[in-house]
Amino acid sequence: MSLKLQWVTQTLGIGQPLLQPGKTRVKWRCKCGSHLWDDFIEVKPGAAKALEERLNNHIHHGPTEETIHTNSQRSETPQGTVPIQLPFQSARESPAPVSERSNVRFAQQHHNPKSSNVIDIGPEGRWLLVCAQAKRQPTSLTQIDVCSAKCDRELFTELKQAYTGLRGRVAKFFSLRAVSSIKFVQFELHVKDFVDIRKVPDVPPETKKDEYLYQPCDLIPPVGEHLMTHLFHHPEDANDQRAITFLRTPKKRKQKLMVCPQQGTSIGWGIHLVEGWVLKRVWLLALCFFVVGSMVFAVCWSVLEKDLQGAFGVSAYVVAFVGLMGRG
Repeated sequence: MSLKLQWVTQTLGIGQPLLQPGKTRVKWRCKCGSHLWDDFIEVKPGAAKALEERLNNHIHHGPTEETIHTNSQRSETPQGTVPIQLPFQSARESPAPVSERSNVRFAQQHHNPKSSNVIDIGPEGRWLLVCAQAKRQPTSLTQIDVCSAKCDRELFTELKQAYTGLRGRVAKFFSLRAVSSIKFVQFELHVKDFVDIRKVPDVPPETKKDEYLYQPCDLIPPVGEHLMTHLFHHPEDANDQRAITFLRTPKKRKQKLMVCPQQGTSIGWGIHLVEGWVLKRVWLLALCFFVVGSMVFAVCWSVLEKDLQGAFGVSAYVVAFVGLMGRG
């Protein structure tokens, strides 16, 4: 029964799903007042708690509310842990860059403890690999040139513009579906730019450092998917002076990702724009449908049964019921 209830609440966007084993949940309130939460895999024990403390101490944008929950016993933050930068901080509030401190198996798959976390800012090309559904096409790859992006706000502005171009401006206002989450993924690229999502969440391994550019982080995903989604819909809330999210997001270096001629596919890393139902638009459409249907029923009933008062009484009841359901 609890699993059915969880499925219903997730489908309707009510509440939060159960925390998966091995993950740590962080909750906080954005400076705009929105309540957000994200689940992380800790590459280093205490990284999520450091993020919690950083958010709790982030008083420049007003008071924040944040709690943290985990399935396993929480570790105390080690001495000397460097605070984690927040994607919505301004330059004067930002701490020193996060150093690479990987010492667990998951980290060994993606990071080399001896490598530097200095980000190359040379003139080479950089492309953000975005997996998204374009109109009536299957999920496909869009490669966005982000060489000109200098801060997180510019990154999310370009990302939102690219998505609008894929879906069309009309769909932006009238579509019943929109981006509901943004995930860091590994995918397989096929011909015609179609992609198959292989692993979530994931970032390029250390062996791909010559092909991908990103700053290592002590949390997986490096940026929470719900925070990414919030900044996607509200770029004005993103950092306009620093590139925290930009640096942590994997970007293809030197040239765009192409399908291997010999294998017919290629493996890549990027982000996946996952779409979900926009409940407000769905309820509005349902309300319009019932309003029109009720009016047709009232006219037909009054003509056939010669009962105008009864016809519109039933119609008003149906419309009021749907309106109450929409508010709930």
